[in-house]
Amino acid sequence: MRSVPRISMENMKKQVSLVLLAGLISGCAANGRTYSEYLKSQVPLAPDSARVVVYRSGDDSQGSGRDTRLSIDGKIVGKVAHMGFSTFEVPRGSHVIAADLWDSPGACQLKFDARPNTDYYFEVTPRIETLAAGLLLGVVGQALESAGNECGGSFAIAAQPKRAATYALVPLRMTE
Repeated sequence: MRSVPRISMENMKKQVSLVLLAGLISGCAANGRTYSEYLKSQVPLAPDSARVVVYRSGDDSQGSGRDTRLSIDGKIVGKVAHMGFSTFEVPRGSHVIAADLWDSPGACQLKFDARPNTDYYFEVTPRIETLAAGLLLGVVGQALESAGNECGGSFAIAAQPKRAATYALVPLRMTE
């Protein structure tokens, strides 16, 4: 007859902590209006302006408990949560959009040229390279991995075609 293994109090505390952490992280997804609700209430663009839509799908849970900070032309404009989207209006011309975490080294930057009355879609995804470097060497590893890279830091940002982006946006909610 096999005996049932005993669970120590320490192991039980660890398991309870992990369950609580998982619950906390799962509560960090965007919770605003759906993308279809946003489209119905969308206001027209100002003349000579373009719309930027930034989103994070729920395809990867890495970093899901953190909002990604967004900046355009070096100015912080907002954030995007896991399973969320944010929108911004920019004037026509060349711009640099960046995604990062305020407390993590590096950022991913992407240049784009905005044409008036045009929507631009950007997807933010976690970077496994920074996670691996951080697990091996902590913040120093993250800084070394990101140093000199146009796309460093914890998250990448990439332009997406309208068709793919609008499909990905359907289940997402606005970051508030």
